[in-house]
Amino acid sequence: MRILQVFSFFSLPHGGGTVEVIYKLSKALMQSGHEVTVYTSDFELDQEYIDSLRGVKVQLFHSWLDLLGLHLTPSLIMEAKTKLTDFDIIHLHGNRSVQTIIIHHYAKKYGIPYILQAHGSVLPMFQKQRLKKFFDRLFGYAILRDASKLIALTETEVKHYKKMGVDDKKIEIVPNGIDLSEYDNLPERGEFRRKYGMGDNEKIILYLG
Repeated sequence: MRILQVFSFFSLPHGGGTVEVIYKLSKALMQSGHEVTVYTSDFELDQEYIDSLRGVKVQLFHSWLDLLGLHLTPSLIMEAKTKLTDFDIIHLHGNRSVQTIIIHHYAKKYGIPYILQAHGSVLPMFQKQRLKKFFDRLFGYAILRDASKLIALTETEVKHYKKMGVDDKKIEIVPNGIDLSEYDNLPERGEFRRKYGMGDNEKIILYLG
């Protein structure tokens, strides 16, 4: 299967966990025999990171302007117009970007199914709430409505999708995957305590978020 992943930028550390999720998901899909391409902008490009993504085709589109967090990549329009039919399915990451507007338009025009994963940004909360609500009225609701499936990480995110008017039959909970090979060589038990001079009875508080 020919799979297209789409995100507004693809660099660390700015992209954070979403970039890691896209890369590791793409890697796993390739290992399963699929062809994977990532469409993204060159915003805050980390070329060293891009070069490290062996086997994943990352196609960059020049970001001419960063407008209130929206990265304008006009060259993506012609690419989508002429090449989007090369793909069997599209995975949109994030529900508010210029890239999702463009890909949504041509995916609907050509009848290419797409799934959308908002990565916790479904509702117009926190920063730029008015801008997000304006975006949703113009594009956002249609982008969510026309998706074949929507991926949520938790039951809470399912509720967020529903608040945006999404049919719950379209929503699937799919937790982020884990690359187990990263844990092949774990430190010996007690090494952390020895390193920091902690006794066996001293309590350690672990925060994971």
